[in-house]
Amino acid sequence: MLPSRRGQGGAAILIALIAALIILYILFLPPAERAALLGEGTPGTGPGGVTTPAADIVYSSPVGRVVAPLTPITSDDLSSVVIRSVEQGGVIASRTTALASNNVFEKQSTKINFTANPSLTRNAYLSMTIRSVSGGNLVIYLNGQEIYNRPVTSRAFPALALTNLQESNELEITTTNVGFAFWRTNVVTVSDLKVTGDVTDLSNAAGSQRFILSAEDLRDVKKAQLEFVPICARPGPVTLTLNDASLYEGTPDCENRNTLELAPTRLKEGENILRWSTKTADILIDLGRVTLESKKQDNKVFTFQIDPAKVAGRPVLLRVYYSDASTKEGYITVNDNRLPISGGSTYGMPITTALRPGANTVSFEAIGDPFEIVRFEVLRG
Repeated sequence: MLPSRRGQGGAAILIALIAALIILYILFLPPAERAALLGEGTPGTGPGGVTTPAADIVYSSPVGRVVAPLTPITSDDLSSVVIRSVEQGGVIASRTTALASNNVFEKQSTKINFTANPSLTRNAYLSMTIRSVSGGNLVIYLNGQEIYNRPVTSRAFPALALTNLQESNELEITTTNVGFAFWRTNVVTVSDLKVTGDVTDLSNAAGSQRFILSAEDLRDVKKAQLEFVPICARPGPVTLTLNDASLYEGTPDCENRNTLELAPTRLKEGENILRWSTKTADILIDLGRVTLESKKQDNKVFTFQIDPAKVAGRPVLLRVYYSDASTKEGYITVNDNRLPISGGSTYGMPITTALRPGANTVSFEAIGDPFEIVRFEVLRG
């Protein structure tokens, strides 16, 4: 007797219910068990989030840092800077009138104090006009040392050179004593007293240039140099420091390109400062450039064996796991075949036609900036 249609409908419902329970069971399994049950690659914690089944991996190896194999050269152009010392003649100190008198009862003098930077002051002179004299010599002291002692014969006073100036100076105008003529008083009156000289202004005699270097720039520096062209309105010696360490002292070759070697150990990550200064020159430092040349870097070559029986005619792939998701550009060389690679977190490509039975080699190189490869795998497709 044939089963009833009602019995057949009940069986179908039961099968559908069992299938739904199986699906729910699979969905709530741990990811690794679910992948194993379904024969899939299991989710993992490595780059790309997928771990290839071990049976499909022909070869796997960590890689590390991948660099451009050529000798990279990087340059930083520098802003122009002017270093200018200006020497100007001017009045250092002045006094409208000065009086000096001397008798047996009293001695009076006039003192004038002024400052001067000895290294920046040249051709210092004292000038004045003699207003009146009633006996005695005119005597002048500079910082306690007598520099003039003569009788006054004319209202015109010849300019008196002032040498051995100090930072702080004192001029004293006085006259000689009366000797045995106790009833007399020697008096000298002067006017328009001035100390003049050529003073160098260094307010614009120093300037700096800055450039930034990253840790990557400094990692493998082989050679560093500074190039610049000095345009000289007034040639003269200059001083140059790099990060406060002395780099150069001398007179640059004006209107020509000058080159200075920079010790890589004096460079630092972040801001680097070149500081120029002069005491006598007026120079535009133009067309400056800092150039870094890195050491030639070689990447590791990996060797693995291909067993044709193990591959068994299946396509062979290469998968790369990067250390981060940023964009990379480079090349992979499989035996003698150089192929472009790129990608973010992972990158895969077929390499079947590039392989040969027995020993095979793989190497990586970067285009431009280095990047990190955590590992790569050669696997059966």
